[in-house]
Amino acid sequence: MTHDRNVCLRHWLWIGDGCQNPDEQVDISPLPTTVLAHRQHRNLIARHGRRWVNLAFHDAKKIFLAWKERYEFGP
Repeated sequence: MTHDRNVCLRHWLWIGDGCQNPDEQVDISPLPTTVLAHRQHRNLIARHGRRWVNLAFHDAKKIFLAWKERYEFGP
């Protein structure tokens, strides 16, 4: 699965990291900002190309995980 395939916009389900089968998909309808972020991510790919957005995505993920570890963010 690629970095931009985390949300099913048709069904408003999380289908990305942590989902190995349909039982593990999570309803994200209570999280409209997640859907908005997914749409913005797709727009960035359309404007700048998958390669550059992929590089930036992985850098952002590293930064987030470092913050999570440093500041002990909960789930």
